Amino acid sequence: MKKKGIISIIIIVGLITSALIVLGVVYDKDEFEKQQGRTAVFDVSADGTIAYVYYDEGQPGIYLENGTADLEQPMLQLENDREISDISF
Repeated sequence: MKKKGIISIIIIVGLITSALIVLGVVYDKDEFEKQQGRTAVFDVSADGTIAYVYYDEGQPGIYLENGTADLEQPMLQLENDREISDISF
């Protein structure tokens, strides 16, 4: 009886592990797609406009913000496999 119980537990754990591995492969994301939100890359112009890098679903973009309002659209949007490492006015 004990042997049957141990084999049943091993089979159940094996099936669950296999299912999770399959789901991990199906829903796998590239490293670039995992990036989201603001980064530490920014620059400030003489008139006070701030340019910063923001990742939207893994796509890096340069956005501008001045004292009155945020600009919703990026000035520059790159593909997922590209990276913005520095900006300057």
